[in-house]
Amino acid sequence: MTVYDEYFITLYNICFTSMPVIALGIFDQDVSDEMSIRYPELYKPGQKSKFFNYYVFTKSLLQGVLTSLVIFFIPYGAFYEENFPNGIPSDTQFLFGCTTSAILVIVVNLKIALDTEYWNIFTHAVIWGSIIIYWAFIFLLYSPFLYELFQGTFTYVGVPYQLVRLPSFWFSLILSCVILILPILGKRAMHMDVSPSRAHEIRLKQRQEREKPSNTIELTDVRGLGSMRSFRTKSGKRRPASARSGYAFSHQYGFGDMILSGKNMKKRKKRSEDKVKNGDRVQEG
Repeated sequence: MTVYDEYFITLYNICFTSMPVIALGIFDQDVSDEMSIRYPELYKPGQKSKFFNYYVFTKSLLQGVLTSLVIFFIPYGAFYEENFPNGIPSDTQFLFGCTTSAILVIVVNLKIALDTEYWNIFTHAVIWGSIIIYWAFIFLLYSPFLYELFQGTFTYVGVPYQLVRLPSFWFSLILSCVILILPILGKRAMHMDVSPSRAHEIRLKQRQEREKPSNTIELTDVRGLGSMRSFRTKSGKRRPASARSGYAFSHQYGFGDMILSGKNMKKRKKRSEDKVKNGDRVQEG
């Protein structure tokens, strides 16, 4: 017998955990695009494979094994030889499987929420919506109505209604989330305070710049962009001026100042005038 319901196994990667991962990959960003251009050293860790290597892969694998052990053994100990108020044993395979699946979905989505740096409406909807969809799924699919309608196809009938009345379920859920989430929060807080990465420092600087007065006009000299004037509107958003260098993605200091100053055009004009004068002299000779 499997611990989880077969329908849960089928829908786990499709409905309960897929959309948060997709939203994390598409919408998440640690710093803005402007900060990424101003500080190109942010790309060095990725080029040196510091975010994905054998050490990171092994650590993630061990973390997954530890998470599975916590999700399995805490409900196992909490439900061990426990009975309902009417004396019926509650340590059944159905209640245990539904408990571990609920903890799994909640812990996975909470970890994705911790890894999310850029929040928008879609990320809020898919992360918290996945948890809501799971509870709607078990209460609807395991309801007596569908059980009678499909003639006993769903074997976990009535389990969620019994589960939410058990103190052991809420104890297992809260304790598992604390054990699996609290150390991550503590480690990240200590890491940002003791030895913050370059991305953390730039992210803090970005937040400080956003808190500046919104009615100021500033001249920004971005490395690789040359000289580019940018203005802050009343809403606090930055609006670049129309004059802009064409070397926006150069890794070295571009030719923006020379292009905007018109020196290059003056030199060309002077050269053309000299050629015309020389041509006239030749014709006169």
